[in-house]
Amino acid sequence: MPTIFRSLLGLAVCLLLPTAFAIDTRAAEIPDYEWQQITPREQCWSARGMIGGSAVMNGRIWILGGGTYDPPTTRPRKFYNDVWSSADGIDWPRHTAEAPWFPRKSYDVPIWDNPLWVIEGYHEKGGKRSDVWDAPDGIQWTELSDTPWKPRHAASLVVHNGSLWMIAGNNMQPDVGRLTRKSR
Repeated sequence: MPTIFRSLLGLAVCLLLPTAFAIDTRAAEIPDYEWQQITPREQCWSARGMIGGSAVMNGRIWILGGGTYDPPTTRPRKFYNDVWSSADGIDWPRHTAEAPWFPRKSYDVPIWDNPLWVIEGYHEKGGKRSDVWDAPDGIQWTELSDTPWKPRHAASLVVHNGSLWMIAGNNMQPDVGRLTRKSR
């Protein structure tokens, strides 16, 4: 096993018996990061988790829906479909208390082709979902019908080559869905 020392000159010296060599690490500086705790002002969303995704759109951070876990202190489990946003992480106006999409957890919220999207998810009364909704403002939601995939939650969504891709999820199938715009 090699032993590594960092010299005062920024050189990492690796001692391997019977050979020693030096590697210049000055060009590979480690970035300096710092977390800050931000406390939102009242009124903001109720305590929750299982938020499948949040997004940044039009200079605002968006948080949508989510739910509670099932520990003894928060029974019964709750599911939400409210919509909040913030420009600074402190002030969070609520845009709607009940969006037209079914309350859910473990869903995805991508930004693609400008609107905010809510895709798939889970609710204990409705199970896994396959619905897709979009809104340019977080308020006016439109459902995109005829999704070709099986209901699921906890999928992976990415934007790639001008399309929105959905990969796998808790439907336990090795499938991929791709959403493209037909015309502008």
